[in-house]
Amino acid sequence: MRLLPFMLPALLVLSAQAGDKHDRSDISLEELEHLTLASSSTLTGTEQRKLPALTTLIDRDMIRRSGARDLLEVLNVYVPGFQMYRHPNRNMSWGTRGVDSAVKYVILVNGRKMNDNWVHGAISETLFPTLGDIASIEYVNGPGSALYGSGAIGGVINIRTIDASDFLNGQEQAGFMRISQGFINQTRWTEAYYARKLNEKMTLGLYAGLNDFDGLSNDDSDYHGAYPYKNAAAGERWDYSPDNNKFNDTVRQKFELHLDAEEFQSWVRYTRAIVGFMDFSVEAKNNPVFFAKKPPYFGIHEEQFTWHNEFTKELDNDYTLKLEGGYQWYRTTQENMTGFRPLCTDAQQFFGRVTLLKDFNESNHLAVGTEILRENFTPFKTATRKPVTNLSEALFAEYQWNIHEDLTFFAGGRYDHDRYTEDDGYGVVGKYNDLTGDNHRPGFDIVPRLGLIWTPTDEDTIKLLYNQAMRDIQSEQFGRNGTPNNLPIQGLGEDEFTENYELIYSRKLDESWTGTVNLYYNEAENLGSIGNNDPRQYGVIGKSSAWGTGASLEYRSEGHFFGLSHNYDTVTDFNNYIGAKNNIFVFDPYPKGAELKYWNWSPHSSKIYGGFTLSDHLSIDGNMQVRWHYDGLEEAFDRDIKNKAGAGYAKNFNNNFGPSYNLNLGATWTFNPNHSLRFDAYNLMALVDRDLNTMHTYSYFDYYTMPFSVALTYEFKF
Repeated sequence: MRLLPFMLPALLVLSAQAGDKHDRSDISLEELEHLTLASSSTLTGTEQRKLPALTTLIDRDMIRRSGARDLLEVLNVYVPGFQMYRHPNRNMSWGTRGVDSAVKYVILVNGRKMNDNWVHGAISETLFPTLGDIASIEYVNGPGSALYGSGAIGGVINIRTIDASDFLNGQEQAGFMRISQGFINQTRWTEAYYARKLNEKMTLGLYAGLNDFDGLSNDDSDYHGAYPYKNAAAGERWDYSPDNNKFNDTVRQKFELHLDAEEFQSWVRYTRAIVGFMDFSVEAKNNPVFFAKKPPYFGIHEEQFTWHNEFTKELDNDYTLKLEGGYQWYRTTQENMTGFRPLCTDAQQFFGRVTLLKDFNESNHLAVGTEILRENFTPFKTATRKPVTNLSEALFAEYQWNIHEDLTFFAGGRYDHDRYTEDDGYGVVGKYNDLTGDNHRPGFDIVPRLGLIWTPTDEDTIKLLYNQAMRDIQSEQFGRNGTPNNLPIQGLGEDEFTENYELIYSRKLDESWTGTVNLYYNEAENLGSIGNNDPRQYGVIGKSSAWGTGASLEYRSEGHFFGLSHNYDTVTDFNNYIGAKNNIFVFDPYPKGAELKYWNWSPHSSKIYGGFTLSDHLSIDGNMQVRWHYDGLEEAFDRDIKNKAGAGYAKNFNNNFGPSYNLNLGATWTFNPNHSLRFDAYNLMALVDRDLNTMHTYSYFDYYTMPFSVALTYEFKF
């Protein structure tokens, strides 16, 4: 059901204004709450408590003290309801509210969209344990296409990198070097940052980060207990063997140069990560389950170069003009040696955006703008494929009306129009043919959003939000017109679409404590699926509805922070367009079979984290995540494992569906303002009970216990 699709034809929402210039880690909570800022959830700017979305703000100190080894671990620690599943022979599965596919999220760096628009979505920034370049992270939970266009169905992640002028804090030059070494789950990384004041108006920041990952060795087998599949003989394990990792010796790299000249900013960013996953080719031969006889070898290669420029000018009559433009190149490969054909491409983007902001008075604020993106995709490793080009145009606007000092109204929307070449070598791009019976040309999308924020007291905030979001399958799933061996769909399905209703209540209990509860309901149409043998086969498989609720309690004080949360998410209906006889794999969030009762998302997610400064020299930190009630996975397990492999074999899969606990602890000893040493211990439950230290994935026969490991980090500031 689509509601309000043309309700606000004159207001077509914003695009990517997320780089607020204030260093949130250096101001008090009270100052932050009353700070007018441009967030990932609004263009026109408002106080934090009035942001028209459910947001989580993570500052630099929280990132450092989390002990997290990549972006997803940071989010897993601090974002209520966020679930992240690692797996030794597959890519990470992560998300919120049962939306667990990277193609349904948007990642920004300083407001610039970094998504891979070929197939893989929001991956590029998730593969690095080097996080020293990040000043803050803002997670916007829920649909965000009205702000950022295609792909922002599940949420938006905005990374703000270090601003040299903030970092210098009046000095002429400053910097740091950080060296880390991980033990047992072996990894090492080095980071360096240098900032310099060039003149009264210009600063320069340089960052470099390198990481080398070896994983677990045979000598560490007593520690990790990693068994994604249990073998037929009771008690045997298939342990992670890094020797089979094709990309084992490749160093992950991240570099950035940032020039800040007050009204003008320019930055260049280069990242490169090659990640290989386990090859079970030897152990698989003895596995009696027919669908596990060819376990995948899976590799990801992401390489990205971005040059972004931004000019902001305050004009007369309370107008502000913002000009943005730049270039982006990325190379992406996902490869499975035993099944899927490689998905490989080079892509170039030329980007430009103009935004005009007008403050009519203290009560009325308007932002309007336009965006253009030229994309050139060059597939490789498949000789018959032809280049694909796209010219994407967008109009957006947002209106903020402060009806009363206690009541604020947001309204906006976005219009996107894509123009693609007609043929990618496998079929006509742009010809719809789905099971709903609609046949029309694609190319444009309109998504609105509305928000009403009521602050009846200085302590209470109530938000009522409506959002639409879409995922342009055409721009993210090229070449899916291969021979449909498994899907009864020729051609393409309609763009995936969702609409979300949300109610949020937040109360400031005192100067340090804040409590928040939220309730949401969403409906999704045109859920997509890929064929079992060829990911280029793409089609619409159904629609669904879901709801969820959450509660969180946060404490913030100088040197201390604490958080506690619980979230519950569940699908209420799933209408499948494809019969169960078709062997399909669904991105979101069902195992093979695509039936409601096989929903494999963990509906319950509880989290606790804390960081406490005990003295000028010592601080301690810790976090734990708990997930449980995998009833959908258990249903699928009973259907497939017991029926196809037999009850005797099924005994080796005990505890696949029990609670999942993840416990990490850390401490920092500060010798003096320039030298510190940090200790982190990960997955401590593995030392107590491996069966309580599990990480379940979307597949009902995948049961993996996370490896216990430790790391030491030395930091020198200058």
